[in-house]
Amino acid sequence: CAYHAEFSKEKIMYPNMTKYLPFLYDDKNFYTNDKSFIITGRDIKYLCSVFNSKVASWWIKENCPELQGGTRELRKVFFENIPVPKIPTAKQQPFIHIVDSILQAKAANPGVNTRAAEAEIDQLVYQLYNLTDEEISLVGS
Repeated sequence: CAYHAEFSKEKIMYPNMTKYLPFLYDDKNFYTNDKSFIITGRDIKYLCSVFNSKVASWWIKENCPELQGGTRELRKVFFENIPVPKIPTAKQQPFIHIVDSILQAKAANPGVNTRAAEAEIDQLVYQLYNLTDEEISLVGS
């Protein structure tokens, strides 16, 4: 496998087809099968926070093909076009801090409710894209 070493890196894992925001942060060297993808490289926690936001969910619904049962196809050819603003590492810190708090809470109690932290990320992402109240209403629905 030409990309075997990528599995031992910090990464985002996500399925090819899904109804839900399926972006999982991994730093434990998990492997995936042929029905999923991984993203490695820089800014992984920042990207994971944006991908799991309401803005990304809206973008996926608008830009990725709908399959049977309301599932969306996140194949690379569609998903690689998601517009994520590049920001300096220092400006990523609020996103990373919230992701770390969610990861710590889930490690301590996998069933813990992290919706408040996820809503904080949504607010940061709204600001990142300079969304108006009307646009936030559209995305959040």
